[in-house]
Amino acid sequence: MTVFLCHPVFEKLVSTNLLSFLARNSILCPQQFGFRQGLSTFLALLKLQDHILEQNSKKLFTCAIFLDLKKVFDTVDHQILLGNRSVASGGPVVPGPPI
Repeated sequence: MTVFLCHPVFEKLVSTNLLSFLARNSILCPQQFGFRQGLSTFLALLKLQDHILEQNSKKLFTCAIFLDLKKVFDTVDHQILLGNRSVASGGPVVPGPPI
């Protein structure tokens, strides 16, 4: 039971520290809107709209492709993915909990 109670706290701690590190070291590109405080999907759409209108005023063509990747990782064979990670790291992978 304790593991389940600590999980959200640990996840929040890791997330906060990781995002802070990425921002502090300018690792994320300015066009990255997901998972960043103060940068909503609404702002991403406004930026896209501004870009399209600007290109249109210059008589340039604009094309946008939208992909829904929400469930893409549900179709990945996790055993193959873990095997690839082992090869890429040059060493054995310590098995984690079943996915």
